Amino acid sequence: MSADQAIPAVVPTPALVAPTVPKAYSSVSGDRLNTSDIYRDEYLIVQLPTDGIAAADTLSIRWGGRVPYSSPPVLYGELPANKQVQIPRTEVVDSIGLTVPVSYTIKKSDTGETMESEARFLTIDPQALFLPAPSYSSGTVTVNAPAPSGSTLRVRAVGDSVLDTTHQLVTASRPNLFVLDPIWVSKNKGRTVEINYSVFTKLSPQWLFSQVLRVQL
Repeated sequence: MSADQAIPAVVPTPALVAPTVPKAYSSVSGDRLNTSDIYRDEYLIVQLPTDGIAAADTLSIRWGGRVPYSSPPVLYGELPANKQVQIPRTEVVDSIGLTVPVSYTIKKSDTGETMESEARFLTIDPQALFLPAPSYSSGTVTVNAPAPSGSTLRVRAVGDSVLDTTHQLVTASRPNLFVLDPIWVSKNKGRTVEINYSVFTKLSPQWLFSQVLRVQL
């Protein structure tokens, strides 16, 4: 084969670096997140690169949790100067005990090509108890919490507004039933809402959180 017939070299596209999570901590097993560090936060912050992306490119965060979540698409140039994106706290709570790949996609404004970054693998530290999601039927949330008798329970439902129930005590071998405010249920009819519960027990100094039920009312 002559020199002018040589196969041209393929120049690889530079990989998009993985995002970072400012509140994560490093360990020998990789990046981890302690839920106590976002205990009162409404969102988990994901940090994007601050350069190398065109202002007109469209960007979305991918959170590969128990239920995958993608942030609403936004133009890179419309993000705050610190180039941070918020992941709802509910998505983090739903993935307690799991290792979650966190990445982002970019749709190039000039070519229309969609590219995905490398992933940051984030392990959400487990709690003292594994708390499965509740169930829901006809306005009532049923909780079977594997918590000691005398522990305190409450339910939170998120729809067009946040509904917090009154507290109940755990009784061994009996489910806890929470009747949601019928006005709230009516306002959210036809909408997918997120429902979970929290437990205060002698096993932990903080409330523990269950996985999240997503249900259309």
